[in-house]
Amino acid sequence: MDGQCADISIALYRQETETGPVGIVHTYSRAAGAAERVVFVASAMRTLGGLAQAGDDPATIAFTCGTWHPAIARRLFLEAVKVDQTAPLEARPLELVDRKTGQALTVEPIGPAAYRVCASETGDAPNRAPAVARGMRKLAELADLDDPTTFAFACGHDHAALVGLLLPRAVNVRDAIREEEMSAGRGMLTAPGASE
Repeated sequence: MDGQCADISIALYRQETETGPVGIVHTYSRAAGAAERVVFVASAMRTLGGLAQAGDDPATIAFTCGTWHPAIARRLFLEAVKVDQTAPLEARPLELVDRKTGQALTVEPIGPAAYRVCASETGDAPNRAPAVARGMRKLAELADLDDPTTFAFACGHDHAALVGLLLPRAVNVRDAIREEEMSAGRGMLTAPGASE
């Protein structure tokens, strides 16, 4: 349900095409502003996640790596629906301050698809980097590397914008998972003619 547009139902559908998987933001609502809202959410997903538009349809998204990351697509969609559409959109930074410990957390690329979480030292607080990397792996279903502070995308492509988007959620992964479970409990829309 989209609280920013008359509580319309809005969904993200995945479609296989000749050029690879494509996400389509869609609503069946005919409420005023619904069509524009769908286009905004798709645009927000592309900006926040570093994704591309598929063809000429402004309500579509595609991962630039050509594969589909289902867990990330779901999280990106939920974030894009929550974005204030009156505020400017930009990709999020690869750093933040952990409110619990005061540690500055930074994610740095260590290869085309691999990243390391670094945490500043703050007194007696335990190093949060391994926990944040673990949260990132869990949230986005990412590959585990030898170092507990690292994670990688199996597709082998750079997804820095997605890492920036997910970083605040990875710091408190329990809340992010609880929020997703609550959203899933509201029901799922299926495309007409889709078999179960």
